[in-house]
Amino acid sequence: LRAPQRSPLYRGVARFLCVALLAGGFPAPVLADITRQVTLSPGWQLVSVPLTPTNASPSSVFAGLPSPRRIYDYVAGQTLGFLEAGFRNIRAGWANKILVQAPVTISVIGQPIVTTEPYLVPITPGWNAVGTPWPNPLAWSDTRVSVRQSSSNTTVALSQAIASGWVEGEARTLDPATDSYTTLLANAPGAQFAPWK
Repeated sequence: LRAPQRSPLYRGVARFLCVALLAGGFPAPVLADITRQVTLSPGWQLVSVPLTPTNASPSSVFAGLPSPRRIYDYVAGQTLGFLEAGFRNIRAGWANKILVQAPVTISVIGQPIVTTEPYLVPITPGWNAVGTPWPNPLAWSDTRVSVRQSSSNTTVALSQAIASGWVEGEARTLDPATDSYTTLLANAPGAQFAPWK
């Protein structure tokens, strides 16, 4: 995703924007820690963990990845490698770019995200790597996504945020098999973020 500043994943003109991913039709929240797993195939991929990790340090969350770990975070226009200064802890709704050489399973323990309330994912102008914070697909549409401009505390539907120039109408997902991006157009049939992607 990018926020306007004319560079390509999700854009926003305000100093700080938040994407509010709206829940609906999901099971009631679970309050106990749970374990979620995903098996990653070889290649580059964007990985978004669909829960709040008990230990959010990248070395804990991605402990199942063999060394050397090729994990990257995109922060303020810079790509930071694993263990570099400024690399953020793992958070539901944010994604990291990871290179996997052979199939590997990652297990993460943590709290599931409450599905009966909006979940905020802070974004900044320029590229932002985001994903669904839930174990269910998230439609890239007005029915599931709204955008809040922090400076005015105004929240609008995705299409209105696009029309206002706060964000772009397209997002991209990465296919590890082809190492290429697929464009998702806002409100298009089937445009959605898959869990862990």
